[in-house]
Amino acid sequence: MDADAHLATHLGICLSRLAQLQHDNVDRLALQEATAAAAAADTPQAQLKVVARHLQLPGARWLARPDPARLPALLHAHGGGRRGQWGVLRAINARNQWVSQWWDATARRWTEEASDSIDDCQIATFKLARPYVASANPVYQLIRDEVFTHKTILREALVGGALLNIVALAISFYSMQVYDRVVPTGAYQTLLVLTIGVLLAIGFEVTAKRVRADLFERLITEVDQRLARTVFTRFLAIRLDQMPASVGALAAQMRGYETVRSFFTSVTASLLVDAPFAIGFMVVMALVGGALVVVPLTFFLGSVG
Repeated sequence: MDADAHLATHLGICLSRLAQLQHDNVDRLALQEATAAAAAADTPQAQLKVVARHLQLPGARWLARPDPARLPALLHAHGGGRRGQWGVLRAINARNQWVSQWWDATARRWTEEASDSIDDCQIATFKLARPYVASANPVYQLIRDEVFTHKTILREALVGGALLNIVALAISFYSMQVYDRVVPTGAYQTLLVLTIGVLLAIGFEVTAKRVRADLFERLITEVDQRLARTVFTRFLAIRLDQMPASVGALAAQMRGYETVRSFFTSVTASLLVDAPFAIGFMVVMALVGGALVVVPLTFFLGSVG
């Protein structure tokens, strides 16, 4: 744990220095969380990938050889006395030497070196500012990017939703099997087996719904934590003369992102799981009941419209 903490601190310091050289603003708390998560990765490529995912940035680009046009860049020493350390490649001087900076944890300062070759280091270009995207609704883009950052939780919730829909489809065949197999023949043993199976399926469905609800609650909590920090950081950066004249208008703007966040978390599950399975249900109804599928199809189109 101490080695991971040291790596996270050292990587965070180098990334902060890189952002400073690039004249980019970076959220220090978000960067600290990203580097702490990256400490568990085995390779420098994986570490920067985790950082990029947490900060919602384009991935790092690793260079086969140093390029003066792509400086400043990150360095990771894989040999020599600085093996395993992160540094910053600043520029090339008049003597065609590569100027690099390395953090001295003991003296708590940067040390600068100039060398003819940096073959013992891996070089990565990493932009710590999000690319500009023209959008009519920046709140929409902010919440969308944050929601889709938590792909693991979202994937688990979507898999749970798919299982729930499959179980619901299987339960719906219970009545048809009773009328087709039990009522005409009086097969009470078959009725018992079908009933036990349906009860087990219902129990599984209830459990899966609770698990899915917990996953969405976890997703909403993590999204809220990140968004609240981002929103209030931007709020504190607003000049006083640009504040709305009405306190109520300001409070309404601060609460507006919560509505958009709730919409995204619910519509994501509906579009990716529930809507495709609704179409699947109607296909099954058409195969079983024929023209009767027109009734649910009409209500489905009405709700979508």
